[in-house]
Order: sequence, then C-alpha cells, then structure tokens
Amino acid sequence: MQHLKKIKCSLGCAAMTEQYLVCAAKGTMRIWDTKSWALLQETPVSFGTMFFDDGVIYIANRKVPRVDVFTIEDAVRGNAGRCS
Repeated sequence: MQHLKKIKCSLGCAAMTEQYLVCAAKGTMRIWDTKSWALLQETPVSFGTMFFDDGVIYIANRKVPRVDVFTIEDAVRGNAGRCS
C-alpha cells in the first residue's frame, strides 16, 4: 500500500500483474512497473469501464459503441486503444 501512496494512483479501475500496475481514472490510463514503480506510460483514454483478463485489457465506453482491446505490452508501447 505504501508504494501506491508514493505513485499517487487513482484507483478508479485497476489491474495488477507481477510486472505491471494499470490504473484508469479521470480519462487517463497509467501503467507502472511493479519492481521499480516507474511510470511507463500515461495516455488519455475515453472509458466507462476497464476489464482485465490474462494480460488483455478491455476498455468499454458508454458513449461510444465499441470496446478497445489490447495487451498490457501494447499499452506500454503507447498503442492503447488503437485496436478494436
């Protein structure tokens, strides 16, 4: 918990693996490396709900008729939301 306080993560929606912490809140998705707590990626996303399953992130927006689907690795490289 102390690490989460240090990175000031808003936990509107969150997913955590051994390597990454993904938080999506207030129109922004942030991804941290869980070993160093370095912020790897910060990108604006339009979302209503974020789901996570087996390394894949699903972002659904109530105002747009689609679900964005991408891996955490894609998101770290800055490709979040470019695949639907």
